[in-house]
Amino acid sequence: GPLSGMASAMAAVSTPLTLFVPCDSPLVSAELGARLWAAKVKANASIAVARDSERYHPVFALMDTELAISARQYLQAQGRRIDRWFDTQVWIQVDCTDIAESFLNINRAEERDKLNARLTPSTTTRVQ
Repeated sequence: GPLSGMASAMAAVSTPLTLFVPCDSPLVSAELGARLWAAKVKANASIAVARDSERYHPVFALMDTELAISARQYLQAQGRRIDRWFDTQVWIQVDCTDIAESFLNINRAEERDKLNARLTPSTTTRVQ
C-alpha cells in the first residue's frame, strides 16, 4: 500500500523532509509543498497532510524523513492502514480546499482524455 512506498522512499533519501504526491495526479499545485511545510513548522508536527472541504488526502503529505523507521516497524507488525499509522505520530491536516484540483486522480484512459480535452486550447475560432 501507500505507506510501504512512503517508507521505502524515506529510507532512500538523504533530506530531512520528504514530500509525497501520487504519480496519477497531474494537476498538483506548485503551492502544495510550501503550504504543507509552513503548517507543519507552525504546528511542530512530524507530518502535514493535505485536505479539501470533504476529506484529507493521505498520499499528499510532507513528512520528517526519519519516520521511515516508524513506518517500517508499523508495517512489520502487520499494520496496513496509513491513517492508523498517522495516529501514532504528531500530524496535522492542512486546508488546501482552494487548490483541491491538485487531488484529481487519473486512472483510466477516459479520464485522461477528458482532462486533455479540457486543458487543450481549441484550435477553432468562433465568429459571431
